[in-house]
Amino acid sequence: MLINSMSTTPTPTSDTSNTSIKGELYMWIGFGMTAGDVNAQRIANARDTYGIPIWLDTGNWGYAQLTSDYINYFHAHGVKVICRIWSNYGDNPLDNILHRMDPGSGSRFDRGSVDYQLSIGPEIDGFMIDECDQNDYNYYRAIADYVHSKGKLLFVNPGTHIIQERTFDYADKISVELSWWRLWL
Repeated sequence: MLINSMSTTPTPTSDTSNTSIKGELYMWIGFGMTAGDVNAQRIANARDTYGIPIWLDTGNWGYAQLTSDYINYFHAHGVKVICRIWSNYGDNPLDNILHRMDPGSGSRFDRGSVDYQLSIGPEIDGFMIDECDQNDYNYYRAIADYVHSKGKLLFVNPGTHIIQERTFDYADKISVELSWWRLWL
């Protein structure tokens, strides 16, 4: 299918065997939204109108945003909700990212944990870890194993377009932030 440059209406090509556009949209914009507010409605309406798979990445950011009400609002519109958590928690990084239950101490890394998120919004679809260190395979593998044991997906962003093959061993989805344009050079 080609898009006519004079309009936004899809114009089929002579090959009509594939008349749909495939892909998915991953948005890191859910911070501060509430179920049904104007921004949430825009996302829900886009999913309802176009049917493209949408993943909404947000986090608790020191307060309990990703509650069951919030998650279920998006699920009613077919939008998947991902909780962004940080992987650098100081003294006990693995225990903290998996089990910490006090997300509001003020540190930018103190945003809750897998267990905290599941205690306030167990319907969450998965977790995202930003700027993961691909060289620390055992650490991220342990996180993935725990997340998977809860029936959730794990997304990672290594912050580069150079992805180590073993990252695919534990990550369900990988984001290539910042350097995507280098793939086309």
